[in-house]
Amino acid sequence: MYEVTVPGCIDIIDLFDFILAPLYIIVILFIALNYQKKKESENPLYRYFIGGLLAKIFGGIGFLLIYIYYYGSDSDTTMYYNTSVSLINLAGKNMSVFFSIIFGNNSLENYSYFNNETGYPYFYSDANSLAVARLTAPFVLIGARSFMATTVLISTLTYFGIWRLFLLFAEQNKEIVKQIAFAILFIPSVFFWG
Repeated sequence: MYEVTVPGCIDIIDLFDFILAPLYIIVILFIALNYQKKKESENPLYRYFIGGLLAKIFGGIGFLLIYIYYYGSDSDTTMYYNTSVSLINLAGKNMSVFFSIIFGNNSLENYSYFNNETGYPYFYSDANSLAVARLTAPFVLIGARSFMATTVLISTLTYFGIWRLFLLFAEQNKEIVKQIAFAILFIPSVFFWG
């Protein structure tokens, strides 16, 4: 298996990812199925909910695998992830500095708290890129520092925006609901890149 190691960061993807991510998917599907059952009686458009969610989750995993196995450790995707892991590692060492960085203080003084054990955040000097890593850090924590589980969580969260867009268009154009579902929920450019 192809593994990438960054000082202070866990391997980008390993067996743990392939065990944890399916567990997260099962829990998410259990919650989503209950949600769909509840909503489908009120709105038949919810019959597309699970299919779209699965497309988004597996599209996210496909995106991850392509970036890991094709582009490797120096892709922006892996660098964002590693920056988030470094932030989470820092939280275990110095929570006040972690929160200082999370709330926007990316000073050189705060940077000095990173070391080989925490890992060094690749995007620290770029405020906009660091903002993405700061927003991603809670998902990395909830995802137990698993790149794949984090991808599943972020894919699930971002699906709700796509789902709301589908509902908006489908409720206005009831005669072409299947076409709208395909265009918004199931076209690869939406569920893979979106």
